[in-house]
Amino acid sequence: MRKSECPMKLFLNVFLLIVSWNFFMMADITDNFDALEKEGRLLQRGEWHLKDGVAHVESSEEIYKKYNNHGPIIKWSEAFVDGVLEVDFKPTDVNRVVFTYNGDGHIFRITFAKLPEPGAKKVFVTTRMIAWAEKSSKQNKGTTIKPVNMPELSDLNKKWNHLKFSCIKGKGVLEMGDFVYEFEHEALKRKKTQIMVSIGLGTLSVKNMTFKEVD
Repeated sequence: MRKSECPMKLFLNVFLLIVSWNFFMMADITDNFDALEKEGRLLQRGEWHLKDGVAHVESSEEIYKKYNNHGPIIKWSEAFVDGVLEVDFKPTDVNRVVFTYNGDGHIFRITFAKLPEPGAKKVFVTTRMIAWAEKSSKQNKGTTIKPVNMPELSDLNKKWNHLKFSCIKGKGVLEMGDFVYEFEHEALKRKKTQIMVSIGLGTLSVKNMTFKEVD
């Protein structure tokens, strides 16, 4: 072997090592809900039941009040910037279902909320998305994004729904059945460390959760 080949061979080996390392370090999650205990996942605020690949929970006024108007929640911990989330969920008579990406505070949120009663004086939560380009706080409420024809909670009630959300290089794509909405926001470029799904009151079933990081 010529001496000039040695540095090239070393470079190639280092390059392949880096590529292999990045491949195995990709933040991919597959949750089949086949066990209550799963590394990187927490089932909190309520008594969760797992059966036939479905996570099921019922909220109550007691739980709702105990956690300051918040209900049962699932948390998946993983560090990423870009990726694709897919999950099936079935809300039954809930007041809201919320999907959240957290990092240094809240970063991005998708909310499906019960429509206000006729004559309601104040509405706290509505169906919408919220994006935080900078750290969330009491002063920074984020940017509200309300697409035309975004599914309302009443459209999702008592049936299985498939949600797919892609977050790649500052561009987001929300897909639910025939509804597809694309947008761009600086918040989506931020580092995320957690994915959550939660409800307030009511019953929630979840299955087939996957997340695939995109390099």
